[in-house]
Amino acid sequence: MKDYTLTNRDIDVACHEVETFCERANGEKRDILRTRLAVEEILLKYQETIGTKGTFQFQCRKRINRLYASFSIPGERNDVVHTDGGEESTIMKGILSGMGEIPTWQFKNGVNYLTFTLKKKKLSPAVSLLAAVILAFFAVW
Repeated sequence: MKDYTLTNRDIDVACHEVETFCERANGEKRDILRTRLAVEEILLKYQETIGTKGTFQFQCRKRINRLYASFSIPGERNDVVHTDGGEESTIMKGILSGMGEIPTWQFKNGVNYLTFTLKKKKLSPAVSLLAAVILAFFAVW
């Protein structure tokens, strides 16, 4: 994984990469936007505490109909997702609650790990119903 600095430019690059990955993997549009906003806000909070000299790495992957964006940020133990920090925290929780899943956070060996989980688009119920009718029709013959 490539190292990025906590500068505004690298944070924007990471957000764009996450957004592009999710779009290519057919993620839900609403979740993609929420994830981009949440990633940006969280990385900016780390930028405030660590500074622009701090680094991070990220990786996007697919696994069993889910999309994952994982970040590792070396530094002091700092859970910016689950701590209450006033109005900003309320806005962040509003963004994250719409996704259905709040990112997981862990701290191991001097590194903060964050993982965002998104769902891929589901098939339309009409398509599923049509497929079931066709399969049933062929099963009868």
